[in-house]
Amino acid sequence: MKFIKKERAVALLIAVSFVALLTALITDYGYETRIYFKEMNGYKKWIKARNIALSGFEGAKALLKEDIDEDRSEKNYPNIDFYVSGDELDLQQEIWSQVKRIPFEVEVGGEKGLIIGNIVDEMGKLNINSLVDTAGKESRGVKNVFIRFFDIMGAESPEEVVNALIDWIDPDDEGLYESSFYSSIEHPYSPRNFLFMSLSELKLIKVINEDLKKVLFPLGNDDPLSSPYLTAFPLSTGTNAFLINVNTAPKEVLMSLHINIDEEVAEEIIKRREEEPFRSPTEFITYLRDEFNIKFESTNPQESFVQGQLRTSSMYFSILSIGVVGDITSTIRAVVMRSGGAPKEFPILYFRME
Repeated sequence: MKFIKKERAVALLIAVSFVALLTALITDYGYETRIYFKEMNGYKKWIKARNIALSGFEGAKALLKEDIDEDRSEKNYPNIDFYVSGDELDLQQEIWSQVKRIPFEVEVGGEKGLIIGNIVDEMGKLNINSLVDTAGKESRGVKNVFIRFFDIMGAESPEEVVNALIDWIDPDDEGLYESSFYSSIEHPYSPRNFLFMSLSELKLIKVINEDLKKVLFPLGNDDPLSSPYLTAFPLSTGTNAFLINVNTAPKEVLMSLHINIDEEVAEEIIKRREEEPFRSPTEFITYLRDEFNIKFESTNPQESFVQGQLRTSSMYFSILSIGVVGDITSTIRAVVMRSGGAPKEFPILYFRME
């Protein structure tokens, strides 16, 4: 009897232990199942948000294509009195430029979502990759423009900053900020010795201090497309990478184009182009000469160079497209070249999806 009782006690203990273990397993499985379904639901929302962001990206390209098609047609913009058909102009008053983080409601898979987007003319900015020419040497005319720019932005030593940028790009090892410099810092690395792939690399240029970064990136983030003044699309080196649209360039960029364009003149340029855009670089140069006695002298290599690089229309645009579904977002940041073909054929110079 004692043996039987003992056996029953053991069996009861095993049963109780088994039930406890099973309960724990079920509870754990239920928790993991809930986590799994929660993750799956989140993943499905992310897929939808990604598709919305991709749709926004394609829509932005279509808008840029429509803009240039209208420029080439006989149509007139209904709200822009100064538009003349046949002028391929790009300016801040156009529809593509007004799409600034305005949310558009969409529906995907029976669920509501949002597209938040932005299109920015990258040719209104200074391309740091233009500091070195196709032979791998510094571009003197471009260098002087950048020295003026960093002086305007408050750099302690503008020329030192520009030299550091050139040393980062050029293929040689001759200069103060080459491999010997970067190998001596606390956490060493090597300069790229090639084009900047994005502005995020500026954080690696040691002579650019935090105060200057805050000025260059006023939004205060690491978004490589967020600077209103600088760009780094890897088109090529040399003067063909230095192209400035005077209809979209901010005040600080306009001031860097000529030693005699001060803040007051730059503000007058912006006021004039808001009332009537410049239809050609010649018109812009004539305006500076007639209104302010500012001349681009053909005998001055730097000034004649800058004159040849001015534009009133643009080819390169950055696109921000954010898809939102519930609390899930997917973000696309890209730079495209607007060509004459279909939007799907636009060359993509930079693309990042988050």
